[in-house]
Amino acid sequence: MPLREKGCGIRFFLDLFLTVFVLHFKCASSLMNMSNHQQSDQINTLVCERISSLDAASLIENAYKSGLSEKETKSLLLITSDASRGANKLSGLSSILREIKFTEETQAKTDDAHSDRMTIATRRMHTQNARDISKSEVAAAALGVKTALKHIPIENRRQVLFLTDSCSVMNFFCGSDDGSSNNHIPASLLKNPHYKAMQILLKDATDNSNKIRISMAKVKSNKAETDGFFDHEATDILSSIARNKCNKNIGEIYFEDESSSSRHEIVEEPSTRRIVVPSLRCQDLEFLALSESKIDQKNVNNKPQVILKRERGARLDRCKSRMKDELGILFEK
Repeated sequence: MPLREKGCGIRFFLDLFLTVFVLHFKCASSLMNMSNHQQSDQINTLVCERISSLDAASLIENAYKSGLSEKETKSLLLITSDASRGANKLSGLSSILREIKFTEETQAKTDDAHSDRMTIATRRMHTQNARDISKSEVAAAALGVKTALKHIPIENRRQVLFLTDSCSVMNFFCGSDDGSSNNHIPASLLKNPHYKAMQILLKDATDNSNKIRISMAKVKSNKAETDGFFDHEATDILSSIARNKCNKNIGEIYFEDESSSSRHEIVEEPSTRRIVVPSLRCQDLEFLALSESKIDQKNVNNKPQVILKRERGARLDRCKSRMKDELGILFEK
């Protein structure tokens, strides 16, 4: 009898120990899952906020106004990218990074106080599918991100605005525009190097209130007679040039003229240059603000192809002339 009671007592304590152990294990697992879920929410939150073209134009305009009226200017990093594909499975990438901020440094380098500092990055890459431009467009935007991380001071990338004419780029970084409230991304995207680079940029562009300061807006490809948004038209032309030149020879397009303000700083040989340029014009911002309007497209569709081709040629000539004057780009005749 005493042995039987002793055995019952041992079994009771074993059962109690196992029960406590199981409960402890379940609680620990639950806490770990909650922690992982919170971390996943932080990681899976979209890195880029989609805004309208009109809001983007206002953001740029306000950045210029603050630079003129405030002692402590709030810088805006404007990144415009584009890609050009070819039948030989080669794509040209171009990204222009414009630092909109009035400083004594930029004023000392030019007689015009209303100036920006611009970094130009180009690259040629091989693509598996020459007809699929979406991956090249994403790579062009990522080129701008990586250039910013490498060459733009952290204090000048607290607020970043991306401009692109590609819906694929906006869906990649901002999520699909389907009207849903789902702000999470697929787990597979977290391993993408382009998305990882944007996450790093986001850390620098997050203010004390944890508000996302990276925005992306659409700038339409210009098919009308009037001039388009300069930075985008420039990236369009530069990406076409980069597609037809090997990366080591891309530096041939820049000329040095001591009599002009087109003097480059070689940031990274041979494909990344920096230059102080005039600020964007009112016409540029007006075009950007109307980028989501379909009025101009209707007018274009009603014109004969012969007239459209002539107007396009004239518009490209004006843009190349401006690129030569402001960016120091040399075009082959």
